[in-house]
Amino acid sequence: MKYKFWKAIPGINHPELHGRELFGRCPDAGGLVKIDENLQRHESTVGQYVDKFIVENDFVTVRTTESKLWELNRHDLSTHRLIGNYPEELIDLVHKGDLVVGYYKNDRNEGSYVCFNVASGEEIWRHPAIIRSYVTILIEGDECIIQNREQFQTICFSLSTGQVRWEFRDKESDERPDKSRSHYITSIFIVAERVFAPYSRPEYQSGITALDLQTGEILFEYAFRTDAVWKNKLYAFTENSVDRYFIKELDAVSGEIISAQITPIVESYFTYRKYACEVYVKDGWIYLFNAQCDRIAVIELSSLAVTWEHALPKNFTPNIIHAVDEKLFISGLHEDILVYRKS
Repeated sequence: MKYKFWKAIPGINHPELHGRELFGRCPDAGGLVKIDENLQRHESTVGQYVDKFIVENDFVTVRTTESKLWELNRHDLSTHRLIGNYPEELIDLVHKGDLVVGYYKNDRNEGSYVCFNVASGEEIWRHPAIIRSYVTILIEGDECIIQNREQFQTICFSLSTGQVRWEFRDKESDERPDKSRSHYITSIFIVAERVFAPYSRPEYQSGITALDLQTGEILFEYAFRTDAVWKNKLYAFTENSVDRYFIKELDAVSGEIISAQITPIVESYFTYRKYACEVYVKDGWIYLFNAQCDRIAVIELSSLAVTWEHALPKNFTPNIIHAVDEKLFISGLHEDILVYRKS
């Protein structure tokens, strides 16, 4: 697979691919930006600044920094309605439909998880919480999963009622004597009806525990750092004691894991992990940058052979990769997106 540079798109922050369209934020005006499949640009000016957006079916719900929630027509961003306001004291927010879930701390330094209906202005439920520290909140159907990363605790609530459905805490990680000096713990994520909760146990034992989304039952766990997800597969790129690199593929459903050694020819592209650069896996291909983040390579997943390499423009700092149909999008830290077409 090979690509040829096509054009650059300026002025879009943190783009997300939904179908054949890119959505992001305008760095100057702060509004929502859409790049359609013909690379035409569309902007919305609702609110003061877009804090978060969710694209679902024909609508985009947008949360803005003045504590307002909006609904926009995905196909015409100028068509929108104000759903309502939510309490500005809520932080670490996620939203779904008319509901927002966030963390609240009162004057007595007591914390709570709160679900609030923006349309009606009603508080739906509230649950006591450990004082905020690295909170991640996910919504999947009627499940609201909240992770306190410092306590290695994950709780699943009913989104509609606030009832606690299950709770999980990695005791070994939470009680390790050097926990304050442990490595940064990544957020939980959901794949194939499994909640993957990272752990960091004594002797630098790091990995993930797979929990059943409905029951919280432990299904399996591995010393596995997730670098990319494609469909129901998780991918990790690791090195052993003699600096040889491996790719590991974990089936999120069965827990089966496959490891393959990377050929010396492509090893240089896997040192990206030391520089926190992006890796992207899709449709049997790996897209990633080299250690200096000034070149990109496309690698066939089955053979681990490099099929295309490309030098990025000088002073361009790559960040996120998206591929769809015949197009490859590479976004930069300074708002520009480079667009390539298959050649």
